[in-house]
This record gives sequence, C-alpha cells and structure tokens, in this order.
Amino acid sequence: MPKTNKPTSAEPFYLSVKDVVLAFTLRGIEGLATLQLENRAHLLRKAVAFCRSEGNDDVAASLIEYANSRGLVVWSGRGRGIPVEGATRSYKAQQLRDSDPFIRLPVSALSVGKGQAVTVAFRSGVIEVRAGA
Repeated sequence: MPKTNKPTSAEPFYLSVKDVVLAFTLRGIEGLATLQLENRAHLLRKAVAFCRSEGNDDVAASLIEYANSRGLVVWSGRGRGIPVEGATRSYKAQQLRDSDPFIRLPVSALSVGKGQAVTVAFRSGVIEVRAGA
C-alpha cells in the first residue's frame, strides 16, 4: 500500500508559526480551534513573538487573549505565566538579609497594573488579596 503524506488522526502533524498566524488571520478564533493547539502553547508563544516582530500588535494581543481564555500559558516574561482562575500555586517564602520573610505574588491576574491599589486582608492563616482599594 503506498504511503501518503496525509496524517491520520492518531499521528502528530507538523505546524509552523506561520500556520498559526495564517489560520487566525483568515478565520479568526475558529481557525485556531481547528489546529488543536491545547498541547502546543509553545507555538502560540512563537506566533505572538512573530506578530510583534512584524508590527502586528493587534494580532499578537488577540492570540494572547485566545490562549488565556483556554488556560494556555503564552507569556514572555520572567518566571511562571499568569495563573488562570481557579488555579492553585505554591510559593516559597523569601528573605533578604535582615528583613522579615515575604512572598512575591503576580497581581496581573487581578487586572492590576503598576501603581494601582490592591486590598490585602490578613486573617488567621490566610492572606486575601483583592483588586481595588
């Protein structure tokens, strides 16, 4: 039986960054949904970087929004990506020289930017952080 280049549903198939960008440009979110990107967040990261390098910041922002809505991590900063709603994470306490121990929490998941206020409530064994003052 002659071998064809068409993959079966059980075989992995190769996707490039340009495939992802082209699918989104032509068909929007539906185009991305057909590519089965759930286990390929690295492709979305590369597609975002490609779009930014080409000056397509609107497409890059839309790809990030798509990834965040699916719980995929598309983040180009230091450390771990932005936690999604309902996620549980462990953080280690840090200490600098003679200071008290502290933890660093990402507040971008609360849609809080630099200089904006957050409300912190301290209870028995619980620290609660909320957006807004």
